[in-house]
Amino acid sequence: MEQEILKKDSQSRLGYMDIAKGIAILAVIVGHVNTPGITARVIYSFHLPLFFLVSGFFVKEYEVEKNFIKSCKGLLLPYGIGVLLEMMAAILQPISFGDKVWAVRQLFFDMLGGMCKSSPKFPWFDGTWELWFLPCLFVARNLFVVLMNLTDKIKYKWIVRTALFLFLASIGHMMSVNSYYPWGLEIAFVTLPFLYCGNVLRKLDAFSWKYRYWIALPCLILWGILLWQHFYLELAMHYYPHFYLEIFEAVAASFFVICFSQLLDKTPFFREGLRWVGNCSLILLLVHNVDMRYDHWENVLGSAVTGKWYLVVLIRIAICVCVAAVVRAGSYWWKNKRKKAE
Repeated sequence: MEQEILKKDSQSRLGYMDIAKGIAILAVIVGHVNTPGITARVIYSFHLPLFFLVSGFFVKEYEVEKNFIKSCKGLLLPYGIGVLLEMMAAILQPISFGDKVWAVRQLFFDMLGGMCKSSPKFPWFDGTWELWFLPCLFVARNLFVVLMNLTDKIKYKWIVRTALFLFLASIGHMMSVNSYYPWGLEIAFVTLPFLYCGNVLRKLDAFSWKYRYWIALPCLILWGILLWQHFYLELAMHYYPHFYLEIFEAVAASFFVICFSQLLDKTPFFREGLRWVGNCSLILLLVHNVDMRYDHWENVLGSAVTGKWYLVVLIRIAICVCVAAVVRAGSYWWKNKRKKAE
């Protein structure tokens, strides 16, 4: 069964997963605006857990060294690029030269810390804004692969792994009570169940099941009921008061969103656009991070956007998409130029 799944994965990009990532990154952008309460709860209940679950879904083997190298290229390299973009934006700010030097220096230290937010325990580092997600995912993914590798040949490994990841998530929950840690260590622990669920769903080939939509429906109902009762998690803010229930809610919500993405993948009107957004999710995150850190839209546009969160959302999405399109076009041009040179 697993070999057949790997074969399917190698033959197709699994476009519905790109659509799921597209929905998640758009939700990230919308969630960083002063959205109405219910909208914010819906977004935070699934968008980042979905990214971690999808990451676990695509872990196809547990080779520690290979995964480490792949994670360095796929996560730490973009992380460094994101910090460089912030430095360039800081240099372009209309401030004194001394303030620019201080800002660049601080951004360098922040990059080393990889903190989600500032913490009295680590006063040398400020938060890295939206970029915290990348070092946190790096830690979570590599820790996940190491633990999966170590438990690969033991008896009753499914039970042991489930208990282990829930235990480590509980440790992360306790760490989250008083502080933030470098490279989002506490959040990385909390997200391990999401990576594991994604990995199990791939092994079970769950998104090819004939009756998967009948499973997605109660997931949607459960998600709606818990949201109505104000149950949701917010990883960056360490907000998960009913911890295990909200972990379960996030998994159910992610399963529904992926199944919904499969339906969208069958609709030509949505398919190509959302696939493209999902493929560009990393670029969109980097651009959105700079936009958030040096946000001047309300100052520039004044009363035209004041109190109109949906206009700010549209502006931010449009900017991120346009910049991502330019970057992708430049990337294709460079690749074609190198091929011709060879």
